[in-house]
Amino acid sequence: MLIPTYEGHGFAVWDDFLSKEDHRLVWNYIQSETLEFVHQKKWVKAFRLTDGEPLWGPPFLSDPYTPDIKSVVYPTKKGIDLFIFELKNLAPHIFTLKVQDYLGIGIMKTVHKVLLFIMHTRNGTLNGVGNF
Repeated sequence: MLIPTYEGHGFAVWDDFLSKEDHRLVWNYIQSETLEFVHQKKWVKAFRLTDGEPLWGPPFLSDPYTPDIKSVVYPTKKGIDLFIFELKNLAPHIFTLKVQDYLGIGIMKTVHKVLLFIMHTRNGTLNGVGNF
């Protein structure tokens, strides 16, 4: 089990979440993923003007979720699988996962950073968001 480098109220930080090789492979995948402007289809209020023109990629799910038939479910046969695999191993230590839970995984790129983010959902209700 990975031990958090730092823990605070409601959050934890893990360093070296991926091995150096897996990190390189995931980074190469992110560079080749097709991203689109977040406001392309509608205005998303979660972003600041200082974020520039944020981009995001398609969502991926850790496990099948019946209401969502559009998102790709792990394993995707893409480089993101390395991240999802490690996240699923770590998830029971972060969340109390139950049968009706799933993790949504996505890629986002802003002027300031590139990040992977997760959304923990239970019974269709968003319980938390984190980024890597």
